[in-house]
Amino acid sequence: MNYIADFLHRLMFGQKPKARYVDEPRPGPQPLVNDPKEALAIFTRRMWREFNFASRPAGWKDEKPNDVFVAMTWTICKLGHAVRGNRPDAVAEHAADLANLAMILTDVSGALREKEDEAA
Repeated sequence: MNYIADFLHRLMFGQKPKARYVDEPRPGPQPLVNDPKEALAIFTRRMWREFNFASRPAGWKDEKPNDVFVAMTWTICKLGHAVRGNRPDAVAEHAADLANLAMILTDVSGALREKEDEAA
């Protein structure tokens, strides 16, 4: 079994993954932003920073929805690792990656088009 399949298998069946992370307690997360608009603005800036335009010079139009979904699954695993390890910077990074992949999946699946009644 390859590394990714082994990693996912261990996560699905409640076994501790072989990936390296520290079980020691870390400082708790910083306080949440109380204003949802401010939180959205901060997260949107993080999404722009995390999106790697160099790796997608022609955009993502040639991506297959299933391939994007597989990438999302892997990113969810990394996000879960960051949450369990109490690593806020890694949580922010992987959450932004996941949001970018969700937007790409929505686009390549043909669901990003606005309906006429929503566009107005």
